[in-house]
Amino acid sequence: MPPGDDPWYCALCRPLDYKGQPQQRTPQAPKCELCPHVKAGAFKPTDDGKWAHQMCALWCPDTAHSLIEHPTMEPVSNVGAVSRKYRDLKCSLCGDRGCCVQCSHPACTVAFHPICGRDAGMKMLLSNEKGLVAFCSEHRGADT
Repeated sequence: MPPGDDPWYCALCRPLDYKGQPQQRTPQAPKCELCPHVKAGAFKPTDDGKWAHQMCALWCPDTAHSLIEHPTMEPVSNVGAVSRKYRDLKCSLCGDRGCCVQCSHPACTVAFHPICGRDAGMKMLLSNEKGLVAFCSEHRGADT
């Protein structure tokens, strides 16, 4: 770490929460409120005292704004109001429902959880022209 830089900690590992209060430690990764998985990854607190994968919150259009608006990218808000359009999608990789992204190829409807897509090597990136784009395994070679 460069001199003068503060260490970065996942919200689960920090000694204080985003309000400056002592944080309860969790011996294992909590359940993400946006996807059905208890997988390791960077977590952010939600405004109702639960947890969400930072990746899931960034890729869900209904919650992404809450991260982008705050310098610390927390808390994740609007989790309870995430549209059924996203919550009801079925992940093509794990088979579970939850906040999924759909392939950005115009003719494709393949959906996957951001965490599942990351683990499966799906192409997921920030495009200057289109914002966040994700491609299924069939279309991962598509132009962004």
